[in-house]
Parts: sequence; C-alpha cells; structure tokens
Amino acid sequence: MGFKAKFKGREVLFKEHDEKDKHNQAMLARPNLKLLKPMLQVNANLENKNMLSGDQQMQGALITKLNFYHRINELFQDHSLSLFKLIEGLLSMVTEVLEVEGGSLWIFDEHKKNLNCKVALGLYASEVTNESIAVGKGVIGTVFQTKASEIVNNPHQDPRKNYINKNIKNCLVVPLVYHNDTIGIIEIINKKGTIKDGFDESDKYFLEDIAVPSAMHIKTSRLMREQQKILNQMNTFKDLHEVFSSTLELDKLLCIVLQKAIGIVTAEVGSIWLVEDSGEGIVCHIAEGPTKDKVMGVKIKKSIGIVGWVVDHNESQIVEDCKKDPRFSVAVDKKIGFATETMITVPLTVKQEVIGAIQVINKKGGLLFNVDDLDLLKLFASSSAMYIKNARLFSAEKKAEELSALINISREITSTLDLDSVLMTIVNLSSKIIKYDFAAISLKRPRSEQWEMRAQSGMEKIDKEDAMTRKLEEIHNLLSGEKEELYVNGVGSYNSQHKSYHSEVEAYMKERALECFWCYVLKDDQGPLGVFTMESKEKNLLNDSKVELLSILISQSTVAVRNAELYNIIPAQMGLQGLKNKLLTHYETFMAWPQKKKLMAVTSVVAGIAAFFIIHLPYSVTGDVEIIPWTDTYYAKSKGAVDAILVKEGQAIKRGELLMVLDSKDTQLELQGKLVQKEKVYTEMIKNRFDKKVAEYKIKESEWFSLKYEIEILQQKLQDSKIVAKEDGVVVTDKLDELKGKPVNFGQELIKLSGYNKMYVQFNIPQDEIVLVKTDQEVKFKLFGIPSSTFSDSMKLESVGGMATQILETDPTKYFLARALITNIPHNIKIRPGMTGKGKVSVHWQSLAYILFNKPWRMLLTEVIF
Repeated sequence: MGFKAKFKGREVLFKEHDEKDKHNQAMLARPNLKLLKPMLQVNANLENKNMLSGDQQMQGALITKLNFYHRINELFQDHSLSLFKLIEGLLSMVTEVLEVEGGSLWIFDEHKKNLNCKVALGLYASEVTNESIAVGKGVIGTVFQTKASEIVNNPHQDPRKNYINKNIKNCLVVPLVYHNDTIGIIEIINKKGTIKDGFDESDKYFLEDIAVPSAMHIKTSRLMREQQKILNQMNTFKDLHEVFSSTLELDKLLCIVLQKAIGIVTAEVGSIWLVEDSGEGIVCHIAEGPTKDKVMGVKIKKSIGIVGWVVDHNESQIVEDCKKDPRFSVAVDKKIGFATETMITVPLTVKQEVIGAIQVINKKGGLLFNVDDLDLLKLFASSSAMYIKNARLFSAEKKAEELSALINISREITSTLDLDSVLMTIVNLSSKIIKYDFAAISLKRPRSEQWEMRAQSGMEKIDKEDAMTRKLEEIHNLLSGEKEELYVNGVGSYNSQHKSYHSEVEAYMKERALECFWCYVLKDDQGPLGVFTMESKEKNLLNDSKVELLSILISQSTVAVRNAELYNIIPAQMGLQGLKNKLLTHYETFMAWPQKKKLMAVTSVVAGIAAFFIIHLPYSVTGDVEIIPWTDTYYAKSKGAVDAILVKEGQAIKRGELLMVLDSKDTQLELQGKLVQKEKVYTEMIKNRFDKKVAEYKIKESEWFSLKYEIEILQQKLQDSKIVAKEDGVVVTDKLDELKGKPVNFGQELIKLSGYNKMYVQFNIPQDEIVLVKTDQEVKFKLFGIPSSTFSDSMKLESVGGMATQILETDPTKYFLARALITNIPHNIKIRPGMTGKGKVSVHWQSLAYILFNKPWRMLLTEVIF
C-alpha cells in the first residue's frame, strides 16, 4: 500500500474488545468505538435521506472529529514511520478533512532559530518546501511568536510578507503548542467552494483542536528520538574503555578515536594532530574525509592556525564561520580543495600536558555545531588522551625493539653460510618486526626455471604433500616475474582493477581467509634469488615505519642468501664427485663376484634393510627438565589510586582472600546519588503513568533505564576496586608498600601470586625432535635432588612450542619448551621450584632404522651433503 493510500480518508474500523491492538504503545485515549458505531450508522442513514436536522449535523461533525482523532492516533502509533512521514501523514489528513487546496507544516529549528517548512502538499507545495522564515516575520512567523491563530481571507492586503503565491485567496495559520512551548505551525490555503467567504471561526477551532494532539505527538516523537540519541551517546562512552584498550597500535587507536569522534557529533570530516616528540611542531597523524590524503602528514608550528592556537593555549574552540576567524587559513582550503564552514577543535590533555588535538569539521545536514557538541567532544577527548599517550609510548618502545630485532636478525643471517639456516632465520625471526601469520621463501631449482619451496615459518620440515604448500609454491612460480612488490591490504579491494592482479592470488587468499598478502622477489645484480611472501588474517600488515624496516631486512636477506648459495656450490660439487668415484669402484668389485654370491649378498642386504624398517620399538624424546611454579598476575580493571594493601611479599594467600583495595569513595558517593535519583525518577514515572501523561511517562522511563545502566557500571567498578585471589599462592611482588596512595591506570600490573602447591615440569626439547612432540603425550622425569623417585603418574604435556632458544653458550643446540602440570605427588616428597633433572616424553613407536640412524642421517643431510 502506498503512503498516500495509507492515510486516505476512511471510516473507523470496529473491533471486539478482546482483540489485541497491533500497536502496543498507548499514545492517546481512543474514541469510544462502541458508542461511535451506532452514531455513524444514524448519520449515514440521515445523509442518505438528505434529512439531517441541526442537532444531527452537530452529531455528524462530532463523529467526523472523533473519526479524525482516531486516524491521527493510528498514524502516530506506527513507529515504523520517520518523523518526516508522520508530519506528511498528518498534513495529508488535515487538507483532506478541511477540504482545502493545499497546506504546509513548519517546524521550529532550535539551532538556526527559524521556522523550516518540513512538508507541503497541494497547491504551490514545491514553492515552499524546505523554505525558511524568521520568527516574527510574515503571518507564519507572527503566529509562532504570538501563539495565536490567524485567519487571513485577504492575504494580498496584509502588509506582512507571507511567503505565498499571488493566487492564494485565503489561509488559516494555527500554532502547534505543547505545554506552552510552540514547536511549529500548520498553514492551510484556499478553502474549496468558499472563494468569497474563506475560512471561518469553526475552521479555526477545528484546526486548533487538531493542533493540540498533533503538537503533543510531534514533540513526543522528537523527544523519544533525542532520548535515543542520548542513550546511543551514553552507550558509546560506556564502551570507550573497552574499545580503546583493545589495541596499543598507535595508528589503529587513532583511527578508532577519530571515527568515534566524528560519529558522536555527526561531523563530515575530522583529523587528529599530535605534538612532535621534539615539541617544535604539530603533525596531522590521521584524517577522515575526501581530502584525507592531502591532510595527513601536514606539519604546522605551534600557535599557527586554529589547531595550533588550541594546542598552545590548552583551550577548546568552536568556530561557527571559519572564514571570519582570523586564525583560519583559507589558503589551506584552496590547496586541498575543501570548503571548511564550521569546526570544533579540542585539546588532548594528560595531566596538564597537551599532546595534541582533535578537530571535526562541518556538521552533517548543513547545521552548526553547538555547545552540546563541544562539551561532548571535550569529554570524549579527555577519555581518549591517556590511551593515545600510552600508545605513543608503546609505539616508541616498540620501534626500539624492532630496531634491536633487526640488528639481531642481521647478526643471525650473517653469522652462518648454511643456506637452510639463513632461510629459516629469515622466515621465523622476521615476525619480530612484521606481525604476520605465515611466511615462506622459495628458491629456483638448479638447472631449472621452476621455483621450489625451501622454508616456511614455524615448520622445521616442509610437507611437500600438503595442498596449501603446493598452491603457495605455484603462486611463488606465478609471481617470480614481478618487477615490483605485491601488497594486498584487504582481499575485498583486490580485483581486476589492481595493477598486479592475479586471480590465483585472490582465490588463495579467500581459501586461507587472508586479509593481507605481501610478495617480493629477492634479487641482486646477478639476477633473481628467491620469492619471499608474508600472510596475515588481519588488515594493515605494513605501515610507513614497517616498510622502512622491511626494506632494510630485504637488502640484508638478499646478500645473506647470495653468499650462502655461493659458499655451498663448491663443496657440494666436490663431494658429489668423490662419492661417484667410490660407488664406481664398489660396483666393479661387486660385478666380479660369482652369480650365486651376488644373489645371496643382495638378498641379505634387502632382508636386513627391511628388518630395520619393519621392526618398531617404543621411542621417547629425552631432555633436561626444570620445576617451575604456577604464577597469576592481577591487573587494575579501573583507573584510581591504591587505598589499602593487605598483603606483603612472601605471604601465603588462600583463594578468595582480599589482596588490595583501590580508592572507591568517589564511586560510592556517585552510586548513592544515582540510586536516590533512580528512586525519584521511578516515583515520577509511576505518577505520570497514573495521570495518563504518556509523553512524560516515556521520558521518565528512558531516564530510569539510563540510570539503571549507570548504576550497573558503578557497581561493577566498585567490585573491580577489590583485588581478590583466584587461587592459593604466595605473593611474589616486591615493594608493594610503594604502591599505596599512588594512582594506577587501567590495565596496570598490581600484584603477582605464585602457587606453592601447583607446579609445572618444563622440558627442553631439542629442535631436531620437536616434530615428534605433541600435547597430551605422557611424560616421566627424575630430579637430581630426589634421584630415587621417578615421577610418571598420568602426567601429560599441556603445551608445546614457543621460539627455539640456545640455553647454554657452550651448546649450539636450540631447544623448544614443553610443559606438563605435576599431579599426584606423594605427601612425603617435597618438590620445589628450581629443581632440575632429566625427563622423557613418550612419542609414537618408531622403526629401528629411525632409532639407530636418525641423528647420523640428519648430520649427513645438514653437514655433509648440503
């Protein structure tokens, strides 16, 4: 059903009392339909006979009014309609019932302080729609100001400017007043069939009667929408701490902060400026909008422009017309091709130190920013400033760590000429700089144009039968001819329009659920060396700082791979030639034997080899073990100061014991105030419901729910102020007394417990046997301090992995760590943290050939042949 058909004139539909209304929200008392039905029937009968008396005409008019009120009630109960559609429906019914040629409905704009024509129907509708008129100007502005209806049957003799066409014969203008607050105007023009007389007092009274409930409905609808807007803003602030603490990456955090800032004040564009570490200037770190690429990276001096002034004076500024502000640079607008009209700029301040500013520009809909927007953005900036500062500190620390990691990688890959070691170092240690999920390198096969997978991150041995490995190897061969790097940031944006598009890469990314894919062909002046790829399931694998580090890593890796290749060519060729000569000598000796002797020799060798592979024995991986304690760290869940410390270092703690209390006096006072306020609002809400004040009831109901949410947050904050032990243990944090009275930030470490009755045995697994070790494998161990006891009662590995490390300087072997929880220890045996010994991990049964020749075979492959 079309919109006009929905509000077309119709009679009231009667329903039984037990039938449920399809609209649950009761907005107005509905007419007495039981009484109305016979009245309508009488009215219809009399109309058919054309015999209506005066009383019957009054009765018919009353029924018409009741029917009209019922239609208005139905209209405003339809919550699927927008405010514009509600106003359009109301005006449609008014022009139909009063039989006029046209009409318009004007709403007061509190921001611009004028009346705007939201909807117009019928005659000359296109001329007045979206027009504006000042309060006190013309008939419409005068009626709004005086709150008194006016009938103008000679509009062209009226000295006031009316914003009407010269063909307007008469008009009726009625204010929409709710609780002495004028919210708008209804104007109807040219009553049909009354060219001479025009509108009369009965028309005015009837339209005024319509205006009263209409004003109430429009006001209520606007209030409900405003209330929903406030609730949405509250929910935004409620989730800020969780959202901001989700990342310490500066670029990601700034992106989140800016998007939230633009959203809460409904701005078109925005930017975040940060003071340089040197303090000399201010740099735009991130921007949103059509010209963001031209703004990002712009550097200005302090006190220059509105941003510079805000940072220099630590004061927020709202500018309604930027072109009139002497601090605003019109040249910047011309340079970036953007028209700045209005803006808000607020400083980012941490303990009176200004670290930057947030700037939002041009409120959506052509509106002006107001004081509410300014206060909201100031509150938002104060909430986000500390997170931004922490992220900057983390970013600086991370950059130092990345440079240190780059130096370590360079040292590792240049300390050996073993090609496989170089490749494994590149694909594994590069993750300390670039946070990828998977990396791989392929090298060209000798005397072939094909590229072969040689190293994969996290894998000591490449599974050539793995489907994904084969697909990636095919992609390496496909991309080996690329002259530039391939970087896909977001699989959704990678299509045929990309300058280096390959459908195979897109299919591979979708199959692996990847968001980022990077590929680079390692090459020097002698030609291509290898194909290096990185993968990530998250976007933004690379940024400006990462690209710089990556370029250094690529250069060093290229040199290391080339040197290792050159070093391995000569020994490999010499070894192969010697082996060939020895084999030839043995072959000639064998061929000189009698036929029977040769057959027996071959049979014996085959039987012996078969026995080595057929016979399987239990096999265990052996390694050093160490007893380590269980530890649990407690962090601050809210910002505040340490009020009381109830434990000390070395103290034994039971589960549920109170460890520390954060200051919560302000929170308790705020909670008490909110509880009192909630009870007061609830009382007012019940009173409004009893008095059938629907609009006031709905407002108080929304306020009550808002207070309920705030109380829940405060109660959770009170609960978080008490740090309670989750398990039995011993306090291992030193200098706890120094924390008392000091402020702590969200996420800051407060106290650490170590379990004295819950310990782990940690195995050092040699890297050449890590592929055999898996979780849930049974373990046993002996301790040097208790050599008479073997601990093996159903203990299984809980974790295996980590990064291989060299434990002793004298032992070049690298070890992985595996850990099992110690259970069922006899009471007469005391195991203490720090004890060491030997342990075994029971792995799958292995062939006799593997047990005897595994290590020599590995040495042959790694030290002799390659």
